[in-house]
Amino acid sequence: MPVLLRIAFILTAVMVALIIVGGAGLLLDLAPFEQMVWVFMAALAIATLDFIVIVLGVAAALPRRP
Repeated sequence: MPVLLRIAFILTAVMVALIIVGGAGLLLDLAPFEQMVWVFMAALAIATLDFIVIVLGVAAALPRRP
């Protein structure tokens, strides 16, 4: 498995975990709203990095022109 694909999988797993934790925190009122907003902002930042890694991975997998 290519390295960029592994990084994309890890970033996606962390992002999904943050969204689940943030959603549970909001639903169960486990923390103040401001802290949950920071959790979702972190998930958004990781989603941006994940998108960049996926684009780089696709670009690296494309055939090269001679």
